[in-house]
Amino acid sequence: MIASVSDGLPISHILHGPIFAGPDFDGGGWIEVTPSSDLNALVKEVRDAGSTGIKIYTNLTAEQVQGLAQAARDNELAVWSHLVISPATSLDAIEAGVSILSHAVFSRDGLSPEEIDDRLNLMKERGAALDATLRVYQYETDDSDPRGTTAYNTTRRAN
Repeated sequence: MIASVSDGLPISHILHGPIFAGPDFDGGGWIEVTPSSDLNALVKEVRDAGSTGIKIYTNLTAEQVQGLAQAARDNELAVWSHLVISPATSLDAIEAGVSILSHAVFSRDGLSPEEIDDRLNLMKERGAALDATLRVYQYETDDSDPRGTTAYNTTRRAN
């Protein structure tokens, strides 16, 4: 997001907020979402604490992704997501109205290049941005890891 300052120069608007993940995620430092979670109450709590957005992370169902995205919009927060959420899919996140999708790897969805193009086109139609985070793959993968190549190819396709 870009905001204008009085002299007309653009400045970046920094979004911040917690990640939401299912109970089986072993990353620490996230807000746990369970089948009985009151998603609106959880999102309202982080809004009231000063967050400007939420990130949908992993181990969430399609219904939980939809609920979190709606709760974020209802609470006037930005909402972004990983492309790989599992068991929810990237399509679930796009259809939920997520505005930013992180990491240019659709590989866990088992998509063909044509299906990836369909998802990228749907993102474009809905105004969702791809946050490719290619730097992550540059440092965390080697030539034997297909995620780096996949991320670069997907980013080229998106461009």
